[in-house]
Amino acid sequence: IDEYYPGEPKRVLLVSLPARCNVLAHTDCGYHLETCHRIHVPIITNDKVLFLCNGVQVPMAAGSLVDFNNNTQHEVINRSLHDRIHLIIDWGKKNDPYYME
Repeated sequence: IDEYYPGEPKRVLLVSLPARCNVLAHTDCGYHLETCHRIHVPIITNDKVLFLCNGVQVPMAAGSLVDFNNNTQHEVINRSLHDRIHLIIDWGKKNDPYYME
């Protein structure tokens, strides 16, 4: 990741979206989310899970690394019978004086 974005991981999350559940359209805000790249690494997913950014489907194949602008509107629709699991890495500047742990 640091080949493209100088920095370090600021937060790492393992997130499960239960079967047939959705994440409503939203934009991420706040200093942390506005100054980090939010990178998704889909671990368990399938073709019935839709990730939309500004209404456009973003490919999220298992094992891929996806960086998108989380300050734009995005949503997730899980139409499958299986949970979706993503590793999410918030990548930011090293030694950010305003970053609060």
